[in-house]
Amino acid sequence: MTLEQHSGRLESTVAHLDDSAEVFAVGVRLTGRLQRNHPQVARILLRVGLPRLVSSVGLAPRTRELLRASETAGRLHVGDLDAALASAGGSLLGLMQLLDAEPHMDAEKAGDHLAANLLRMFGLPHDEAWDVATRPLPALG
Repeated sequence: MTLEQHSGRLESTVAHLDDSAEVFAVGVRLTGRLQRNHPQVARILLRVGLPRLVSSVGLAPRTRELLRASETAGRLHVGDLDAALASAGGSLLGLMQLLDAEPHMDAEKAGDHLAANLLRMFGLPHDEAWDVATRPLPALG
């Protein structure tokens, strides 16, 4: 699987979801789980780093669009879109690096926590962010 394939699978996985905050959280949670489910893709992502996560291909365009729509809807408050994308991408890379260094760490729990923290950073109240970030995950398309 490639990063583009992962992006396409995420797109089909969240197509039925209406809540932009949940779509964002699902993307973070499933991408964070790459470290355990598709370690070769995670290693590629770690190698190419943040420039790849904020580029015009793969996950970045959809995430940029999602964050913009979430702000327009009043669901999230991202401010500077480029800074928001870099913050989320850098946090995700940090999680993946941590999971790579700590093979026994619970990737699911860590990804859920990261998603909740990012949602809180973008303005959701703590309890709501946790609820959104721990909803059952849809099956990856």
